[in-house]
Amino acid sequence: MLADQGFRFGRYHYCHLYAVERVGSISGRRELGGKDWDDRLVNYVRPAPGEKVLDVAAGNGNVSLAAARRFCSVVSTDYVPALLDRGRRRAEADGLDVEFRWADVENLPFADGEFDYVASSN
Repeated sequence: MLADQGFRFGRYHYCHLYAVERVGSISGRRELGGKDWDDRLVNYVRPAPGEKVLDVAAGNGNVSLAAARRFCSVVSTDYVPALLDRGRRRAEADGLDVEFRWADVENLPFADGEFDYVASSN
């Protein structure tokens, strides 16, 4: 069973999801397996094809790739260029269209309401 808790981070409103029944907290995602957990997160939210998804502090892009597999328009951001490069290579290898951009989570370069969903799984 997945539970969600909506909250505000700066000017963005998004859902922080976690697997309550199996792991008790988001830190337990390793028990579910990183990719599987991120796929479950995106499947829980159910973005429709074409909806805009921003993945904040995306790391190597697990949530970004899961959203792209659902044919969403995805922007993946992180503060660490090496992680963005790894995510970019993974997206290219899977034939997925994801825009990877460097961004500081405390000063995101996007307008209010620009995205349908904002995710952060870290």
